[in-house]
Amino acid sequence: MKINEYLKEEFPSDVKKMCFIPIPDDCIKCLSNNPCRQGIDEYTVFFGGNEWENMYEDIKNIDKENLEYFFICLFTIITIDVGLYTYYKKYYSQFRKKTRYPKFGWYNKGFGISPFFVNPYKLIQVPESKGLLNKESLNKYIDEYINLFILECNEFFQSNEISIKTNEFINKILNDNQFCIKASDDSAFSLIYNRLKEKVNEVK
Repeated sequence: MKINEYLKEEFPSDVKKMCFIPIPDDCIKCLSNNPCRQGIDEYTVFFGGNEWENMYEDIKNIDKENLEYFFICLFTIITIDVGLYTYYKKYYSQFRKKTRYPKFGWYNKGFGISPFFVNPYKLIQVPESKGLLNKESLNKYIDEYINLFILECNEFFQSNEISIKTNEFINKILNDNQFCIKASDDSAFSLIYNRLKEKVNEVK
């Protein structure tokens, strides 16, 4: 199965198998009168914990043969979600209504139910460190994946008449300090980052 087929046919059901943590009831009550400025709403669920410490619990219901594609696709949706919220907030509510993607992080009641978010690169780095994803395997379909990443952005912006150029959007993500500093080694994440950087300027 190719990664684009997995994204369309199996990934949505695999995401639903994850172990999510919903936001507390008192936070939902607060949101009804004061929408959160951090992209949180009554449909928000978290996964991951600090530095993706809950990875094995989160993925325990995912078939092993799907794991590599699962990590890559999860990285894709979380990166797009974070990028849109960070750089194009005026479109985020429209995006959120269409997607309702989970949030990568956790909340802490000790800080007034404050949400904490983890850098999406951990969705690649942590599985790689555990031997569940590797650069050599990813390299076999990296071009297909990069084209898929760009296509997903293009299709969403165009179908929803959102005035964002895909190349500008991706370049903002690539140039983010929290993102680019993680791409300086010989890792799977660096492979994704560098190939995306090569390809993005060909996109309108």
